[in-house]
Amino acid sequence: MIRILLVDDHNLVRKGISLLLESSPDIEVIGEAENCDEAVRKTHQLRPDIVLMDLSFPEGRNGFSAIRDIHLQYPEIGIIVLSMYDNQEYVKQAASMGVKGYLLKNGNKDQLVHAVKTVYSGELCYGTMFPLETIKAWMSEDSKKDSDKDLYKDALLTYREMEIVRMTALGYTNRQISSILTISVKTVENHKYNAMSKLNLKTKQQLVKYAMSNLLELSQ
Repeated sequence: MIRILLVDDHNLVRKGISLLLESSPDIEVIGEAENCDEAVRKTHQLRPDIVLMDLSFPEGRNGFSAIRDIHLQYPEIGIIVLSMYDNQEYVKQAASMGVKGYLLKNGNKDQLVHAVKTVYSGELCYGTMFPLETIKAWMSEDSKKDSDKDLYKDALLTYREMEIVRMTALGYTNRQISSILTISVKTVENHKYNAMSKLNLKTKQQLVKYAMSNLLELSQ
């Protein structure tokens, strides 16, 4: 059974997509989220096989920031973007972030089910105007950039410290980080303090600037 988390700010859209997906006997929608924060929280709680993600939300963060956050914590989870946008800016951004699937909202049920099964099998499925070779090239460009391992070596940050620094730059409060990572607020504060000490940073603004330059590439 392929377990799906569905993320869209419109309740009727979520219900309609859920009905389409669950008409396939080997797909189950195990949860829904109406914004990015809820998407990250429910990903942590439910550990779906696939997150089906919209990009545009009326308030708060956009879908790309949630995708980056989910991919950081759970790289094994497949992400499929479901969007109305078919331009290079959006599709290239998705590819560079490791998104395995990208579908347009004017697609049909068969395309949606096919994308879910394809991404679940570990393959790419982009229903856009760009050829798959172009998508792979964009992904390859991103793979040449500094990896977390390289950043860890240079900055001497632990993985957990990098995780918390990134989430801070994404706008999460200490309490939100503690809830998502299931650690205490005090532990979050300690990790953040240790990271700032290692990096010789004095303020939160300096920490966010460091993260944006070294650990994140987000479209706000």
